[in-house]
Amino acid sequence: MSTHPVDKLERLVSEWIETARALREDNARLQTELRQLRQQVESLSQEQNGTQAKLSRLAGLEAEQKRWEEERKTMRTKVRHILEQLHRIPAE
Repeated sequence: MSTHPVDKLERLVSEWIETARALREDNARLQTELRQLRQQVESLSQEQNGTQAKLSRLAGLEAEQKRWEEERKTMRTKVRHILEQLHRIPAE
């Protein structure tokens, strides 16, 4: 094994070049992964917005159903009262 400074420098430069190449590959891989994760975040965000809109609509529909149910009960009571009054009218 040579201990000349030039040989040592060549070895170190070679190691640094290999390290730099590996770092560039890792950087490219990480950038690709980051883009994919950002796309997933965007997709999930859009999905969440859609889900929130659906939940809001569902809450509105449930409130409307409850209102209609109350109105139906009121109408049934009124109809029952009218029918009772009709039965009380003497037949001629």
